[in-house]
Amino acid sequence: MELKLLDAGSIYKGFEYPKEFLKIVHLGLTDFDFWYLMDYDQAAYRIKSLQERYPDRKLVPFARRGDNDDIVCFDIDRGGRVQKIHDFVSSGWEQRKDYESFWDWFREAIDEMIEEVEYDEIIDSKRAYDDGVVFYHGNEKVWLADKIPPCYIREL
Repeated sequence: MELKLLDAGSIYKGFEYPKEFLKIVHLGLTDFDFWYLMDYDQAAYRIKSLQERYPDRKLVPFARRGDNDDIVCFDIDRGGRVQKIHDFVSSGWEQRKDYESFWDWFREAIDEMIEEVEYDEIIDSKRAYDDGVVFYHGNEKVWLADKIPPCYIREL
């Protein structure tokens, strides 16, 4: 089932999602490990709260990280450039990164996913869990442990 998108054009007259973004949605590529695309309800909540927190900015949120408060948005006032925003901070401190295009952000999100797979190979979490190391849910995407014994960590 295709992701239902927020009609941001009804909030910011004339806004249309870039064709590159729509292609990713159409292909069903919505979850990139750390990052995932927001559905209608998530984007509707975030756009309203962004307007309250950062009233001088016109941002259309489309993806968020599962392990922190970073989101990415199309910036209406900057020709649709993509902005990485650290949400829920004071106005003026939210800006993390500016991307020229959706593809630039997408490449970085995919690279982060690839790096995480490589990082997963550094810690043998399955063996640690099987041997009784206690893991707990940090949020919807991250598992934590208070201590990982060195025997489960591969030296780089």
